[in-house]
Formats: sequence, C-alpha cells, structure tokens
Amino acid sequence: MPDPGQLRQIADLSARSGGDFDTAWLRDQVAAHLRGLAQGERETRNGWSPEVKALAARSAPVLWHHLDEVRAAVATCTPG
Repeated sequence: MPDPGQLRQIADLSARSGGDFDTAWLRDQVAAHLRGLAQGERETRNGWSPEVKALAARSAPVLWHHLDEVRAAVATCTPG
C-alpha cells in the first residue's frame, strides 16, 4: 500500500503528460535511487544480518549505474 507521500507523487505524475511527465518521473527516479543508496549504506554499516548486509553491498554498484543513467536522461529531457 502506498504511503501518503507516494500517493501525492502518483497524483502529481498522473496530472502530467509528455515531456513534463518524463522530466518529473526521471527526477523522482533520481531521488528514489539516492534513497536506496543511503538505505543500503546504512544497512551495510549498521545491519545485523550478514545476508542482508551482503545484498546491500552487492546492490550498490547496480544502483549507482542506474543513477548515472537516470541523471543522463534528465540532462537529455530537461530543456535549456
């Protein structure tokens, strides 16, 4: 079930179209990947489960790669 912030995000994106939607969605993806990286870093440092800590460590390079790709797409979609 989406939390209130996610519901606002869905409503905001639903009200957009075309390039405006693309840019907003990509910016949301940048924020989501940054949150995921921060959560993984916290888990790697402070987690108690070796399996979850290992998963967080293995996921970081993939998230960084995706973040780089999303940032490149933002640069392409953002006018000016």
